[in-house]
Amino acid sequence: MLNPTLNEVTICLFALIVAVAAYQDIKSFTISNDYSSALVILYPAFVLTSDPSPEWLLALGLSGAVLTFGFVLFAFKLCGGGDVKLFSAASLWAGTDLFIEFALMTAVTGGVIAVSLWLFNRAAHMLPFLPQGLTCDFETFAKKPMPYGAAIALGGVYVAFTLLR
Repeated sequence: MLNPTLNEVTICLFALIVAVAAYQDIKSFTISNDYSSALVILYPAFVLTSDPSPEWLLALGLSGAVLTFGFVLFAFKLCGGGDVKLFSAASLWAGTDLFIEFALMTAVTGGVIAVSLWLFNRAAHMLPFLPQGLTCDFETFAKKPMPYGAAIALGGVYVAFTLLR
């Protein structure tokens, strides 16, 4: 019989929230602030039910630093505001112990998504069932939005699985 602890439930909710945020990003290229807020609001429940308790103060500082750096990237139009907030909120859960792995998983997954979309763009003219005008040059392609929330979510799910071990 399955009898999850409250800690396991909070971790699963974290994974569910990042997955739903990814779905919204894939669908509309936007991530609602509600998802990032929910992750931050749920975090104290995770801290209070964890044994041993995570280094929440360090995690909070890390998340703040990530948010600050992300706002600089956003100001230079290098990434979306929703991506920055979701990445920062998920960084809170990763904490200092899992942040490097989370960031690497997110970066690699984001790279795979970008290359896949670029290859699809390059090959689209060879697929007769796709509408005309779908392809564009690399410079135009590089300016198109990318659902980076999906990469952040995969990094977040990795964090969740690691926390559940």
